[in-house]
Amino acid sequence: MRENHYVPVGKYLRRVTRPGRYVGREWNIPDKDFAGADVQMAMAFPDLYEVGMSHLGLRVLYEVVNGLPYAAMERVMAPAPDLEALLRADRAPLFTLETNRAVGDFDLLGFSLQYELCATNVLNILDLSGIPLRAENRDERHPIVIGGGPCVYNPEPFAPFFDVFLIGEGEEALPELLTLYRETRPGKSKAARAAFLKELAGRKGFYVPSLYEEKNGAVTPRDGAAPVVVRKRYIADLDNVSFPRKPLVPHTEIVHDRGVIELFRGCVRGCRFCQAGMIYRPRREKSVPTLLADADAVIASSGYDELGLLSLSTMDYSGIDPLVTTLTERYSGRGVSLSLPSLRMDAFSVELAQKVQKVRKGTLTLAPEAGSQRMRDIINKNINEDDIVSTAAAAFANGFRNLKFYMMIGLPHETDADIDAIRELLLKVKRSVGRGLNLGVSIGTFVPKAQTPFQWYGQEGEESVRGKQRALKSWAKGQKGIRLSYHDFETSFLEAVIARGDRRVADVIERVFTLGARLDGWSEYFRYDLWQRALAETGVDGVFYASRRFDDDAVLPWSHISCGVSREFLLREKNKAVAAAVTPHCYDDVCSGCGIGCRKAGEKK
Repeated sequence: MRENHYVPVGKYLRRVTRPGRYVGREWNIPDKDFAGADVQMAMAFPDLYEVGMSHLGLRVLYEVVNGLPYAAMERVMAPAPDLEALLRADRAPLFTLETNRAVGDFDLLGFSLQYELCATNVLNILDLSGIPLRAENRDERHPIVIGGGPCVYNPEPFAPFFDVFLIGEGEEALPELLTLYRETRPGKSKAARAAFLKELAGRKGFYVPSLYEEKNGAVTPRDGAAPVVVRKRYIADLDNVSFPRKPLVPHTEIVHDRGVIELFRGCVRGCRFCQAGMIYRPRREKSVPTLLADADAVIASSGYDELGLLSLSTMDYSGIDPLVTTLTERYSGRGVSLSLPSLRMDAFSVELAQKVQKVRKGTLTLAPEAGSQRMRDIINKNINEDDIVSTAAAAFANGFRNLKFYMMIGLPHETDADIDAIRELLLKVKRSVGRGLNLGVSIGTFVPKAQTPFQWYGQEGEESVRGKQRALKSWAKGQKGIRLSYHDFETSFLEAVIARGDRRVADVIERVFTLGARLDGWSEYFRYDLWQRALAETGVDGVFYASRRFDDDAVLPWSHISCGVSREFLLREKNKAVAAAVTPHCYDDVCSGCGIGCRKAGEKK
């Protein structure tokens, strides 16, 4: 067990703007001897507390590890600039929320990598913890640094900073890793550490970058020391997996300040741009009795007056009607509301939303994604204009005055006519509904992601994207009741650079961190000029990485990582997009043969 160093956190709390981020000791902290556990792990969410504490995955793993008799997990979040400055002035280390112990003292340090622009926060946490940024410079004195989350489906831009990546879901894999750590004690010597990592690399779902090398764009194992392809882990039975029924209740407001239950994982839809829809396959549901028990426990133990029903496409849960009906009957009289993420484009979804929001009516979110039918077919959205307009009209008729639309520009095969179609669609919705509708439209820029049918495409160039944004913005100024917002091009561009990069991009991330970049996902902290300087100083062409288009037979920077969906299926979907041909959703009777193995191709459901 490593030596313990503790940080006197109280001396800093009066000197920061939001001390609630660092107090810890929230309601429902487990009754556990954190410092006395045989294996001790710090889990880092590389963003501010209010974001990290809103993430269900972090809470799930916290429940799993702290349920083990021999292990303990404590949390650490990215510090805001005011606390960072105080810690650096005092040469004090970053600390965990549970015991205020120095992060560098732990056996293991995990990171949840949810967003590419968290990269500099990862390095800041390592640096403030006294841990060498690059794995090659660590030894038995340092924690094993682990990465997980959606970003690891192309881990290469992060690879030099991590000892190991966990590909897939962690409820079973993480205890396996902790057990191996307990048995082998890699903190004993450098040789023991290397042996631990080599043993781990031989197990499904674990990628150890130091055992691989990159040559001519291909990442391959050195001397056959590890698998050629690392395949993801996933949980088959969600009814028998840990879930935080006594969630931590923060002292301060967080982004999603409510209780949550998870209905299912995976997605029956096959949107060709969507990474989550591919990497979280297969679709696995919890039963209604399990969800009702989860809901009862969460509300009883937390005091929340809102319960979120979470999944990638919540309305596709097979038991959504009886679940919502029962929860509404059980809780509406107690002032507890239910919340749904974005709705499916049909009247049934609106009816359920009406039922759900009897307590408090809010904004309904719909995701048409594209304005023209041709473009919706290209991305395999499987909805038509009548679906969109009639759903919006039904929502308004049921008392919803505020609607939010998600749209996207810069998609493969997009033309000016498709941009015009966005305007036409919004006008049709307004004309159909009439006066009184407030339509907020969020317009994102397409970022090609690994493990999707669109992974072979590049991102559209800056001049073209900005031209489309200007045209839509100019048009919207004269439209009453329509408000447009945009994702700025700079962050979308950098997201693409990292999402499609190789290990050379790690040099950019390290350099921009040393220049002072932090919290790049927050507009008030984002410094694009620092990223431009880092790209120039490292000689890395960001435009090349963001916009390069791969041949169908190219070896991709992430070809050694498998999410379970076959390359053949992704290519078929890419080619169907060229023809604007759609693929039925998984629940539409026929399996498309994506390769994940939940059903044989062509078999009837």
